[in-house]
Amino acid sequence: MSKTTRKRAVVLSLAMLIISLLTPAAAFASSYNSTFNFFSTLTGAGRSYSHNNMNISMTAKTVARLTNAPATKAYTVTLQRSNLLGWTRIGSVSCSANRTGIAGSGRWTNVNSGTYRFYFSTSEPWNNDIISNNVVMYCN
Repeated sequence: MSKTTRKRAVVLSLAMLIISLLTPAAAFASSYNSTFNFFSTLTGAGRSYSHNNMNISMTAKTVARLTNAPATKAYTVTLQRSNLLGWTRIGSVSCSANRTGIAGSGRWTNVNSGTYRFYFSTSEPWNNDIISNNVVMYCN
């Protein structure tokens, strides 16, 4: 192989490497860790998952905004799937939070891989925030 041919091969290889690194691709994962803090509603980020069963687990606490706020507050976690027109509701689970922390979880089966997000909401008007520092969203 001549010197010129080798240079061309190296330049072509580098160009192909750069193009492949710059080409967007769907990055699928099997789990994400996060936190939340909300008073009424919270919409999580859309994330790509690689398996068919979606799960979420967390320990949620209440933080009172006023001294007379009740210690326990109920909330709902809704799984939503991305589609061409926006987001589709897959299903919801009911959870509770209190001042010391209550473990909560949800599982949705046979939902296929894709882009999903979690929506957290409560209709209870009490002056508590709901927080968690150990949210795990995963698929299997």
